[in-house]
Amino acid sequence: MAASTPPRDDEVTAADEQEEREKAAAADEQASDREPPDERDGHDELSHEEIAWTPNAKLKRISEVDVSAFPASYRSNSKKEGLVLEYVANFERQYVDLYPRRAPLLLCPLNECGMPKFICTTVRPTQLPFKPLYDYEQCAAFVADYVRYEPLELPTSLPRHMPSPTSVLRWQAGDCFDMSILLCSLLLGVGYDAYVVVGYAHGKVTACDQTDKPPHNGLGARLAEAGGGAGGNKYAVARRPPLESKFLKEQGAESEAESASARTRAAREVRLATGTDPDEAEEMDELRGKRVHAWVLLLAGKRELPDNFYVEPSTGACQRIDDGPPYYGVEAIFNAANYWVNMQPRARPAKALSWELQDTSCWEYVLIDSIGGGAFDAMAGAEDGDGGDEARADAADARPPTPPLVPPADAGAPAAAGVEPGAPDGGAADAPADRGAAAPRSAGACMPSAALAAPAAPAVGAVGGGEAEGDEVSGAVGPDNVLDLPPSWVERISLTAAQFESRCPGRSKEAIFERGTLLKWAPYARNDGLVARLTLYSDTARTQTREVHETFEQRKDKLHRRVTKVDANQVIEEFLPGRPFGLKEHELESGVRRRMRFFPSARLDGLQLREEMMGRKTIEAYTGRDDRLVYRSVSFDEASAAAVAAGSKETEPTIAKMTEKYSRQPHVDAEHDVAKRVYDVLHGQICVFYHHGPGRITASSRIYHKESWPPSVTLVDPFAKQPADSALREDYAHLVAAERECLQAFRDQERQMKDILNRRRAEEDEVQLLFSVYDTARSRHYLDADRKEDAAAAAAMHDYLTPFLPNAKSTEPLERDAALKVREACLKSLRDRLVERATIIQSRLDEENANLAKRTSTFSRNRDHADKQTEEEYERYCQAAMFRIQIIDERLKRHEKQALQKYEEMDSRLRADPRMRALLHA
Repeated sequence: MAASTPPRDDEVTAADEQEEREKAAAADEQASDREPPDERDGHDELSHEEIAWTPNAKLKRISEVDVSAFPASYRSNSKKEGLVLEYVANFERQYVDLYPRRAPLLLCPLNECGMPKFICTTVRPTQLPFKPLYDYEQCAAFVADYVRYEPLELPTSLPRHMPSPTSVLRWQAGDCFDMSILLCSLLLGVGYDAYVVVGYAHGKVTACDQTDKPPHNGLGARLAEAGGGAGGNKYAVARRPPLESKFLKEQGAESEAESASARTRAAREVRLATGTDPDEAEEMDELRGKRVHAWVLLLAGKRELPDNFYVEPSTGACQRIDDGPPYYGVEAIFNAANYWVNMQPRARPAKALSWELQDTSCWEYVLIDSIGGGAFDAMAGAEDGDGGDEARADAADARPPTPPLVPPADAGAPAAAGVEPGAPDGGAADAPADRGAAAPRSAGACMPSAALAAPAAPAVGAVGGGEAEGDEVSGAVGPDNVLDLPPSWVERISLTAAQFESRCPGRSKEAIFERGTLLKWAPYARNDGLVARLTLYSDTARTQTREVHETFEQRKDKLHRRVTKVDANQVIEEFLPGRPFGLKEHELESGVRRRMRFFPSARLDGLQLREEMMGRKTIEAYTGRDDRLVYRSVSFDEASAAAVAAGSKETEPTIAKMTEKYSRQPHVDAEHDVAKRVYDVLHGQICVFYHHGPGRITASSRIYHKESWPPSVTLVDPFAKQPADSALREDYAHLVAAERECLQAFRDQERQMKDILNRRRAEEDEVQLLFSVYDTARSRHYLDADRKEDAAAAAAMHDYLTPFLPNAKSTEPLERDAALKVREACLKSLRDRLVERATIIQSRLDEENANLAKRTSTFSRNRDHADKQTEEEYERYCQAAMFRIQIIDERLKRHEKQALQKYEEMDSRLRADPRMRALLHA
């Protein structure tokens, strides 16, 4: 930045400049009577009482901050930070002196603890351990949802306080600058070339008003086609473009453009008639082009970004710079490396700016080391000794000078009257031809360390004692006294899994668009698993619902998306893989059509599509089957279907015709390879059509009539022999069996579809959510609840008195007579069970003894003729039988002994039961 510039014809004269300064001083003198004492003394911060009484939510949060709870880097400045503050203050003083008409720069705002911090050190690049935040679109959407947007208190002024990204995450609230710094920190952490842009925006953008935008944004699809973003695969083989007529395509584009233009004109006329035209409202806005705003810039190159993008932090919307985003101008940009001031002409809009940051005719940087340019490298590479001073001088002279600008009037105002903000006045287009006469930078480039230590900077008085006096500032200046940037004073940004899952403040958020409303919920915030609901309306007043799009997560039934079209009375449900029967999509148009799509790999029959046209026809599509079946359709009799629809016929409609289609078998002759079978049930005939042979435009066919013989046979090959009658009869018998199989397969599919529909109704009546095995807290909570319910159900199910009580659901004590009857019935039931048990054991014992006696008598009769093997088998049987008899006998004795104990225990249990309290007086 030049220290002095020679007077020019197109610049203001020194007298005019002095007059403007005197006017500004007089205005400041008059305003000092209305300002609080601390501002009259030159301080730029508010007192605690004034902050507490301000209606701004951000300042109120800052006033409630417990400074002692923050780390030392938040509460004080190190010596290196103090040196940077002096350096930046010197840069700002010269900037204000040279360009008083330019808006003030956001260089050293106060943090939440009231300490001035260089804005670049507020950016804290951090990578969070969540996969969705690795993509810039999802990261921007998360910041827009997680942080509640608050407009600036003064729309034309920069904020006084700039809290750390950690506090913004903790508060879940912030203005455009807070959200931009947080988003920039996250994007820098995952490798994007991100910058925070300070400039001016449309009034609706600064108010986060999306009522003039459509609910859907097709940017993601365009990025995927361009090969950028996380969804692109640069190694994928590109598909061949479809063959289409360029003439027809141009005609279609022209007609579509004309219709779109007509719709736009009609919509504009409606908005003009109703007074809701956003363009007209913006043109009539008194603060048009003066509303301060901050957003994020992504430069192409890193992470394979194809183009430069603007990211709006308040909505998460991403838009190419070439698309003409709603931003008027840019004052400066910054990130964790440096701060750049825009030096381009004021007439150049935000979409036409040059983003070559190393071009000093377009951007003025504060710290020289982060630019990596030739000046610093040349000076760092020059060695001491002969030629060292000359090399440094040559390098300094080779560095392009700062383009001089026309100094404006008021340094404190964002823009003078009649001067368009968003870019400096004049700029490179108004620079003189002889630019070598400009002086070298005094604050933004190679300032000596002695000059950096000069006092009189307002921010120096606020520098805290982060380090003891007398300590050397290690690394404060680089080679040849070039100051480098200190590390960020912000702690590492952290986010727990529960915070990331909550997504929105209060776990829900609403956004209003043009003819649409979007509601978002955090996962598990609703019992039905709903996470988003987009409602589209037919009118701008949003009173007539046209469509409802619902998105679900963590559902046990794998439901992912549901679209309800109110006008068409149509519901479309989409499912994720993993459902029973492999259902993928269910579309129902009430009373007209039902379409089901399936995952073929999840089904044994390879069913891919089943479409029912109510009462008329059912179509099924298959793939990957061994029998090569690809299509099946069943048509119904219209009169029978009408009778069923009217309710006069309770059974299903009568089948009129069934059709099956098969794919080609390469190893089979086309004359014998069946392509289609038509079972005409009403007319009693079966038609078989074969595949087309090579070079044939017709195919062979056979038509069998059930009431007559012979069939009608058509052969394409004139030299082919007619099939024998026996072969035709054998083929006809096979077709009759295939007809029965086709009908049975259709009935089976119908039953399965009914099971699917019944299951869907049960799933909607009682929605169940899935929980990750890593979600221990939520899983434990629901598992404990399930165990308690199971224990309660088991206790109620196994109540020993339930079968004997007069009222099973009553828990009141019984009267004496009723208690005696219940006691007698319960003891009698126990006695009967014990006797029955003893009888069973005794019968088994008698059976074993009888079998042993029978085997012994048989062996005794045949003993003289028995061989050695028979004797061994008899001995083994006797040993096993005696073992079983001994065990059963011991079990019988133990049962007799325990029966008396069980009887006494039951009697005592009955007397101790609260419901049998009357037995105590018996």
